[in-house]
Amino acid sequence: MNKIILTSLIALLSSCASPHINVNDYTLSITLENNRTINAYGNKSFERKINLSNINIYQYVYTMDSGPVLTYEDAIVATQYRLNYGIPQIIDIVFTDYNVKSISHKGNIHFFKLTNYHETLYLIVDNMNKKRVKLVYGFDKKTFESLYNAIVNNDRNIVLENFTKKKRTLAFDPETYINSSWNQKNIILDGILTKVTPSLYK
Repeated sequence: MNKIILTSLIALLSSCASPHINVNDYTLSITLENNRTINAYGNKSFERKINLSNINIYQYVYTMDSGPVLTYEDAIVATQYRLNYGIPQIIDIVFTDYNVKSISHKGNIHFFKLTNYHETLYLIVDNMNKKRVKLVYGFDKKTFESLYNAIVNNDRNIVLENFTKKKRTLAFDPETYINSSWNQKNIILDGILTKVTPSLYK
């Protein structure tokens, strides 16, 4: 099992600043500058790579020591292609089993609420110039709203508590915590990707 630290870094946005989701061997973070407001620890319970036409999707499931299960996905588009739609439409296509509500966005960070008959997912998406998208979901409502207020409303006084425990546990396959549906239909029939002209990527 690989240890992971989830760190949200909150700071006042300048006119040119934009938040990002970052990951390395031991840290998954939502960062603006250098104000740390939350740390959570956990283990990598599952990982896989999906190879589709002109896009690769890396998926990871993390079991946090404090209770929640977080899913991180990183979709990277091939050099001569880009995402064909805006982020809300892409999320609507990829999360086929959910009703998708776009809440708001700040810079490249988008906030979504996904619902069906069984559950509600709180999703944060990092759109990197239509060439790469990073997704994190599995937050409880309180933590999601705190992150939203810190990023969208520039709330520097917010204190994010450690994650509360959830009723869900990894008593079953961790792969079931991956809720997206990336497949060839997304790419070919739904047209998620489009080829760019040479002048756009040289």
